[in-house]
Amino acid sequence: MPALKKMLQAYDLDMLERISSFWGVDTSNLDQAAAVDALLEAMQDETLYAEIITSLPEAVNKAWEDVQRNPQKITWAHFIRKYGEVREFVFVPDELMPDNSPSEKLLSALSIQIVDAKSLKVIAAADARLIDHLTDWLAAKRMGRDLPESTSIAWPESESFIAHMAAVSGLINAKGELEPDALPDFFQKDRAAILSDWSSAWMNTTEINDLRHLPGLVFEGDWFNDPIKPRQFIVEMLHSLTQGDWFSLTALIGAVKALQPDFQRSSGEYDLWFIRKTDSSEFLRGFDHWDDVDGALIRYLINGPMHWLGLTDLGRTKEKSDTAFKLTPLFFTLFNKEKLVINNAKETPIKVAADMSFTIPVGASRPLRYQIARFCEIRTMTSVETCYEITPVSI
Repeated sequence: MPALKKMLQAYDLDMLERISSFWGVDTSNLDQAAAVDALLEAMQDETLYAEIITSLPEAVNKAWEDVQRNPQKITWAHFIRKYGEVREFVFVPDELMPDNSPSEKLLSALSIQIVDAKSLKVIAAADARLIDHLTDWLAAKRMGRDLPESTSIAWPESESFIAHMAAVSGLINAKGELEPDALPDFFQKDRAAILSDWSSAWMNTTEINDLRHLPGLVFEGDWFNDPIKPRQFIVEMLHSLTQGDWFSLTALIGAVKALQPDFQRSSGEYDLWFIRKTDSSEFLRGFDHWDDVDGALIRYLINGPMHWLGLTDLGRTKEKSDTAFKLTPLFFTLFNKEKLVINNAKETPIKVAADMSFTIPVGASRPLRYQIARFCEIRTMTSVETCYEITPVSI
């Protein structure tokens, strides 16, 4: 039989990268000879070899054992009759492709369904409430207090997401400590400018791993995913949509699944990522679970971080399962690299009750919110307002 190295040397870089991704070897910056050497070393590592063989799906493992028993070879006709056709790739050389991006090709091949705005019963506009939540969080940090447990229910954003945005604005240092001198600039900065900075930071950070924040899933094992790659793909694809229209999120996910399903991982990684639902011990391995993982990530990106950062408005029909989204002007301004329009909208007034409680809605004065929060305790909170009260402990 041909030697392993000789077989690898016959492959081009594209094929070597596909094989390398399955073995967990990064060959993206290597030439063909170096990629062969790196992959050959990994494939001859007995520990890694055992892990790979153990991780093979049952049907694939049976085929592997059958080839080994025969000995190390089997007729092609017998193999495909017993185990099915081996999947091949059809491709067009780069030189023959028009100069348009994969996302543009995807959208031109399958248009995304536009949703009639009149059919939407509930609309959640991107109101930048993340900025207000972060201000509450900063005040609690300044006073050495923990936010109530109800925060995790009332606020859609995780504390790690909020903390990262605070770090982007220089509001906390590398140790997670508050930087009071940075507060005046933050309080005076336009809300759209803050969201623009945060969106750019989110697009390029690996410290926030969106996949690992998908609700209802558990992630096990030591495997790597690139959080930047799916963000860039989705944003580039959405960039081709028209401004002002509502689009079906289900149709968008279906288009990606049909035409570019491997937007975040290669075909070999569908069996290497150990992910399961919280109520099940069965791992979601293989392409059959694409909707549970990859489709869910698209839904999370648009309904979650992109909405929190002011890039998407969300809408629902009477049936909650039908979700629509609309790209905001900030999305097109940011990704078209246009000049940011400063919005001098009036701040939302704070309500003061007779019992000296303060209800602070989204869009209220940030300096006033911060000062009230420092000398009060939270009585109740929702995603759109926080109610503070003066207590003996807070004074």
